[in-house]
Amino acid sequence: MHFKVLTPSESLEKTYRLQSTTREQIELFKTQFTRLLGRIDEKESEENIKDHLMDFLKEVYYKDAYVVAPKGKTDFVIHLSKDATTQAGLLSEVKRPANKSEMITRQDLNTKAFHELLLSRARTLKKQRYSALCHYQRL
Repeated sequence: MHFKVLTPSESLEKTYRLQSTTREQIELFKTQFTRLLGRIDEKESEENIKDHLMDFLKEVYYKDAYVVAPKGKTDFVIHLSKDATTQAGLLSEVKRPANKSEMITRQDLNTKAFHELLLSRARTLKKQRYSALCHYQRL
């Protein structure tokens, strides 16, 4: 199977590319990203890195509108609203920077991190389908 590598502008829908960014948002991102990089220690556990990454995402993007939290066997998810019971819009699998063999590259998607994401997504879909079926049967 062959995959086409897309640039950010190719992979984002036009509506996202048209959104403007303020200087304040750029500075917040730069400050928080520098802080994130300073906190990551390659010798620390994945849990430690995951916590720092969730803090970064909350501070820069999601703290007012979305829940960013661990869920089940997925390292963390970003829910589609402030309610943790809503569907997860993003699944994230975190690995230590030293675990390069477990992370995807442009040349190799057949890695542990990708397999774990696929498994998490399959579990989520199965649970949602089961929930929808149960809801349907109660009608």
